[in-house]
Amino acid sequence: MKQINKCRALSLAILTVIMPDCESSDEILGITIVPMLTSEITSSEKHSLYGLTDKELKAIQFAQLNWSNLTADMAKGQGENLSTIADFLSIPDTKKAAFYAAAKNKFTQFIPASDTTAEQLVVKLKTESAKL
Repeated sequence: MKQINKCRALSLAILTVIMPDCESSDEILGITIVPMLTSEITSSEKHSLYGLTDKELKAIQFAQLNWSNLTADMAKGQGENLSTIADFLSIPDTKKAAFYAAAKNKFTQFIPASDTTAEQLVVKLKTESAKL
């Protein structure tokens, strides 16, 4: 049950981050339940949910939507999708080469199993980038 609530909260946080300009739930999903659900997370909570920034939450969404291309780029240590993740994680230009090399060299550690989630991957990449 706790895992379901964590995933639900993260999903709601992503919605509130990527849809800030929508004035009604109809603009978001065409249903009226969204304001009720998103009201469970305050604006300060959505920015620090699980210690992730807005950009990092967007990185998770990006990773979900571009999983195949991102993992292929990581295996090569280069590519547009890997560069985009680096930008979401605010990797300075001076450290991007090291980040790309780490993504390639530690690929099997970042994605140890086929059921690795985008959230797990982004958290691992964030942790690795802090070491650079």
